Amino acid sequence: MYPFNKVKLPTTPEAFDALVEKVCKKYNLPDKTHAAAVISLAIQHLDKSTAYVSMDHFGHSVIKSIAYGVAKFKGDMIRHQDQVNQLAAALELDPNDAQARDQLQTAADQGSFAAKTALAKLAAPDESQKV
Repeated sequence: MYPFNKVKLPTTPEAFDALVEKVCKKYNLPDKTHAAAVISLAIQHLDKSTAYVSMDHFGHSVIKSIAYGVAKFKGDMIRHQDQVNQLAAALELDPNDAQARDQLQTAADQGSFAAKTALAKLAAPDESQKV
């Protein structure tokens, strides 16, 4: 008997791809590769006796994974900006603080826009005094 409002777990690669398509369509998910990876992990973590699962289980798993990635990215950016602000403040107090300048320069060399901006702001007064 087919459980109400649940889908049978895929038993072929084609069925898996069809499930990913359905979940992406139902939840308007643009990245099918990400959805497939999350659905794959969700299936692997199901109890061995489970053969049917709601579409919501998969859809919510993908949405949570995307939300986690966004939240982690934003949190990392906030922490990084705070570190840059602390280093910039240390350099404003002591322009000869080599350790703070080296850390900011390293971050800037690694592509940190925040560190590049902080270094540019710190360098601007020096250039204006030369003119």
